[in-house]
Amino acid sequence: MKKLISLVAILVLLVTATPVLAQDSSDPGLLTSDGVNLLRGAWGGTRLVTYDKVKEEPIDPPFALQINLYWIEFGVDPTDPGVMLATGYLSTNLVDGQKRAKAIKTPMMARYIDNDDGTFDLLSIVTTVRFERPDGTIATFPMIFTGAATTGDSGLGDDVMWGAWETAGRSGEWSATHLDRRKVACPEVEINGLSMWADVYAHIGPNKGAPGNKGTMLGVRTNIVSSAVRVNLPTGESVIVPSYTDVFSLDVDFLTSFRYHTRLPGLPVAGGIYTFTLLDALGNPIPGAEAMDIYVGGYIPGPPTDVDASKLYENGIFKGILMDWTEPGTILGAFQPADGIGFYQITVFPEEGDSVFGANQIEEPPHLIPNIEDDFGDYDHGTPLSEIEDGTYNILVMSLSVAPEGSAGSGLEAHVDCASADEWFFDVVGDVVSAPYQPTL
Repeated sequence: MKKLISLVAILVLLVTATPVLAQDSSDPGLLTSDGVNLLRGAWGGTRLVTYDKVKEEPIDPPFALQINLYWIEFGVDPTDPGVMLATGYLSTNLVDGQKRAKAIKTPMMARYIDNDDGTFDLLSIVTTVRFERPDGTIATFPMIFTGAATTGDSGLGDDVMWGAWETAGRSGEWSATHLDRRKVACPEVEINGLSMWADVYAHIGPNKGAPGNKGTMLGVRTNIVSSAVRVNLPTGESVIVPSYTDVFSLDVDFLTSFRYHTRLPGLPVAGGIYTFTLLDALGNPIPGAEAMDIYVGGYIPGPPTDVDASKLYENGIFKGILMDWTEPGTILGAFQPADGIGFYQITVFPEEGDSVFGANQIEEPPHLIPNIEDDFGDYDHGTPLSEIEDGTYNILVMSLSVAPEGSAGSGLEAHVDCASADEWFFDVVGDVVSAPYQPTL
């Protein structure tokens, strides 16, 4: 388990670092006499599923896949100048199955150390393995390779990579030999078995009792290995959206699931097309990893008002903080929480740091912020009151609308926070949660 945690930590470092501008593959690292990076090109080998970590026993007979790694672009890790980055793709097929050129291909990102003597320490090679089973169905799962590589003085015959690989529930060893040094173009991602969901929506936040400050939310969720997102805006400009996670995305581990999110000032452009493209570790667009969304406009709900918070007890036992509020008017097709169209959301924040509790998809008030996890409902996320650290916490209640069915948009349409005067606070000292209060404005 400790080894898996360390591998995931390496992966988080890889995908959360700011992408660097793409560099020519002949620029960094030890080069051949022709000026080509020694690792460039295709490497092929066979991996065996040798150990089931869940059952804690070897797999017999082992399940074999043919793997091919294509190293294409190289650069220096901006967060650690002693580490190199590489991007490319991996293809996987059953042994004795389709030939290499026809195998399904998925993006690959790598971190490694060039020892300047023809040897390399492979810190992480991260990819999503995707292959077609004999029955025609698609299997998809993430994988991390680690190990080493060595290259000879001439030719490819003595170039080899080897090491360990790990994925959910299984681990084993792998090796590959250098097949060629050609620089090929990355193929387009085949979405079948993979996913990419993009969203643009309005955000209206509180501003000390004044009219809400207005912003544009840009977000992506995907299981495609990537490091950031470029969004082309309707204005002709583009922005880079960094990696992100919060209490509502605890499944995001930057291994099986990736999330990117940011806020821009000003409302989105109504009717404008926002194009989202995943980027690799060097800032290159990943071919085929593109999605778009349109902000429809005109479907911004009112905020929850008359928000109230109180400690709830049952049979003398503290159950949590009960939140209640007056509902704003509905918007046909976009904000009808009682009918499952749009919803309310509650988020609990410390004075500094990320949210510790959140509840979404709420259809109507009231809603309980539970004291213990056993009282969590289907849409409660994060940490119960009894387990959060000492400090002062802020409670926000929000209205969220969706793009109407049949409109040009998809996903969320608007996110509206309650006014500052409707925010509540509470303190935690030891195992005591104070009565909720509102500061004097």
